[in-house]
Amino acid sequence: MKKFLVFINVIFIIASSMLFVATNNVSNNIGGSNQHVVQTEDLKDVYPLCDFISEDYVYEDELLFSSFYMGNFDIPTATIDLSLNNYRTGDILKKGQVINEYVIPYDLIIVEIYDDHIVVNNLDETKVHLDFLPSFKIESDSNISINIRNPRTSFNLFDCDFHFDSTIGKYSVEMKVDNDGKYINHETVIVDVNYIKHIDGLFVVNSYIYHDQLGDYVYKVIDIKGKDFYKKVYITVLENQGDFTKIEGDINGNNIIVKI
Repeated sequence: MKKFLVFINVIFIIASSMLFVATNNVSNNIGGSNQHVVQTEDLKDVYPLCDFISEDYVYEDELLFSSFYMGNFDIPTATIDLSLNNYRTGDILKKGQVINEYVIPYDLIIVEIYDDHIVVNNLDETKVHLDFLPSFKIESDSNISINIRNPRTSFNLFDCDFHFDSTIGKYSVEMKVDNDGKYINHETVIVDVNYIKHIDGLFVVNSYIYHDQLGDYVYKVIDIKGKDFYKKVYITVLENQGDFTKIEGDINGNNIIVKI
């Protein structure tokens, strides 16, 4: 009977020791340096970035204004005294090509054929002409960039002339483009005009600013352990710059903001 009681006491002592060690280990893990402690306020107004409508940068010290306009191809037409056989309208003749002892002076496309002459378009002098009234104030032509859109192909611009009519605020632009015969005289194209304005401060597009009873805010994208979240950040609105608003707040240039 004594041996049995001693055996039970040994088991109780061992079990008590294991419980003490286990309790100590849990206590050490909770307070250990490897534990990531998340404060309640750190999670305030933070949400997983799943679906959003659009994104944009916070602009610092410069603004990008963009508008698109309709332009037209302007291809010079000429008449050449030349009789052609075995050619038809739409055929392209290359510069230097010799036909009936006549040296073709430039790359051209045949528009009309007659008995003793042909009407051509000079492909080497193909330009896009654009007249526009900018929706933003342009202070320097050097800050303007042009992009021509066409669903069939892209364009290589290698010459661009700006003319400004200060009486009505209209710009006239001629841009020389490569033409291998794909573009038709007077054809309409979409022209993007981009203008960079240098101005000190932080700016966001107006539509990215939200409002509640506490004030104005934006949704800033943040990274938490390699995953994207968005956080409501309250801002101070300083002034309007057309489509942009100058702001202050817990935000930096080139931060990404989203529209939810």
